[in-house]
Amino acid sequence: MTKWMMWLFFMACIFWLSHLKAGAQPEQIVEGDLDYQGLTRTHTLYLPAAAAEGERLPLLIALHGGGGTGPQFMDYSGFNEQAEAQGFIVVYPDGVGQQWHDGRDIANPTVDDVGYIATLMATLQRDYPIDLERVFVTGISNGGFMTMTLACERSELFAGVAAIAAELPERLRESCAPSPLPVLIMNGTDDPLVPYDGGPVKVGNETRGTTLSTDTTVAFWREINGCPDNPDLSLGVDHLPLDGTSVEISAYGACESGASVILYRVDGGGHALPGAGQYLPRRTIGIASREIDGAAEIMDFFAGIANEA
Repeated sequence: MTKWMMWLFFMACIFWLSHLKAGAQPEQIVEGDLDYQGLTRTHTLYLPAAAAEGERLPLLIALHGGGGTGPQFMDYSGFNEQAEAQGFIVVYPDGVGQQWHDGRDIANPTVDDVGYIATLMATLQRDYPIDLERVFVTGISNGGFMTMTLACERSELFAGVAAIAAELPERLRESCAPSPLPVLIMNGTDDPLVPYDGGPVKVGNETRGTTLSTDTTVAFWREINGCPDNPDLSLGVDHLPLDGTSVEISAYGACESGASVILYRVDGGGHALPGAGQYLPRRTIGIASREIDGAAEIMDFFAGIANEA
């Protein structure tokens, strides 16, 4: 076998193993596309075993970070395993040029990702047993900013949202006027790319827009949802003292609208989904906390809402 053939065999094995992550069977992962605004937009769909039973299921839209893809986020996040357990369908769309045009001042006004996501939801509902009253959105980094933008501009479409390593873009401060919506935010205090205390988002030497602080973002959603100033539940998690991180969970559940706000403050944590692994060196993204399973926490939050609907 030549070196070139050995390399192809090795890469094929990596691809096969990655797509069997979380016990997924090949028929449970479906590649799809949608023509929108003259572009062919692609996505990857995960169908839990419950989808074969015909009952309409909740849908999770999971948005990758900048420079990533839907399949990469699927393999990294662990959402498929949680979706199987909770009976959710998950779609992992791909941004144009591996980016979401997410409401920051770097967005390309010719790309309508808000309209694309709305159209994708309606299209998937025609082909799969999806309950459009129970659609949720989550995303990391660029995908997290896009999650906030969707919540601002089309809150009526969603039953809940969760932003990871992201906050409310500064540009949307004045224009964001959503209906009350359950919101979860999961951010690291030592994120070197998206500052916990707000300000310019830095990727290398490049500034990628400006964001409000995590605390300001939480306060914004507390006001929208009619939540009290102080959480009705606070919990600290530090199971692994040597990993350099701990998690403080603040839940605002006694809200006039009935829509809660939950903050996962990952003290010492970096630009990552807790529990999903150190995908880049610490000097680049900070520490990927192992204190909690971030995907499980987010899916439990969404499942609680879906089961009440």
